[in-house]
Amino acid sequence: MPMNDDSEAAAKLSKAVHDIEALLHPPIAQPATTQPAPLAIPAPSGSKVNRFCSIVFIVAIVNFVAFLIGASVLRGDAVNGKTEAGRYYVADHGKLTEVSKAAFTYSRFHYYTLWVTHPMAMICALVCYVPKQSKRTK
Repeated sequence: MPMNDDSEAAAKLSKAVHDIEALLHPPIAQPATTQPAPLAIPAPSGSKVNRFCSIVFIVAIVNFVAFLIGASVLRGDAVNGKTEAGRYYVADHGKLTEVSKAAFTYSRFHYYTLWVTHPMAMICALVCYVPKQSKRTK
């Protein structure tokens, strides 16, 4: 066989392989415009609402960490504890530790502040951090 026929056959075979690969693995269509995924925490802007939400989040986190540290130092919290015969006990997993009245009052007050800061942080998350749904046009 002449050299010309071999190169033509190789070119035809290469084109056939390419066409078969294109049929087996079609290109994935990309949308015309793509928007980046929304961030969990928005970039800082001058919005007063975003600043307020950021402050509430920081306060809620600091309050929770302070509660954990306080409960660790006292070896429990007052809500799970009890008062008995003028003595004050904090509890952690059923284990009671005697504390002063001031420590007991602090622990109980700090526990109830969590019931204020956590819902405020959740509301701020809904208002500021959940991506807004765009209205669909029909």
